[in-house]
Amino acid sequence: QRVLTLIRDIANPSRLDPHFTQWRHFDWYVGHAWAGGIFPLPQGRNQESNSESINAWTAIALYGEAVGSRPLALLGRAQAWMETMSAKYYW
Repeated sequence: QRVLTLIRDIANPSRLDPHFTQWRHFDWYVGHAWAGGIFPLPQGRNQESNSESINAWTAIALYGEAVGSRPLALLGRAQAWMETMSAKYYW
C-alpha cells in the first residue's frame, strides 16, 4: 500500500482521487514529465532529467508486473516509452 501511495503521487490516473493530483508531472501532449508539474510557472517550464523520469516510469511498470497488476504495468510502460521517444525527439 505504501508503494502505491508513492506511485499515486507521481502517476495518479484518477481525477476522483482526493489526495493526489492527476498526472502530477506527466504531460501527455508533449510526451514527457515536467520537473515543476504540468502547469507553467511565471519563470517558465522546468525540465531537468529525462533519465530520472524514465527510471520512475520503469519502476512503476516493474512494480505492476511484480504484484500482478496489468493496468499498472501498462501505465508504467506507456509513460517510459513516451518519455524515451520525446527525449529523442526534443533533445
